[in-house]
Amino acid sequence: GTVEIWDKGTYTLESRSENEIKFTLKGKRLSGGYVLLRLRDRNWLLFKRRGQ
Repeated sequence: GTVEIWDKGTYTLESRSENEIKFTLKGKRLSGGYVLLRLRDRNWLLFKRRGQ
């Protein structure tokens, strides 16, 4: 398939465990704190943290 660069910037990893990754994005389109949560197997849920 086609790959498109949608945003440009940096990230800071805050914490990482087997089922959760917390990080901060500093991009042109996306910025603030985010969390990736493992649901099952290889499925992940991404959400923006409150107050970010």
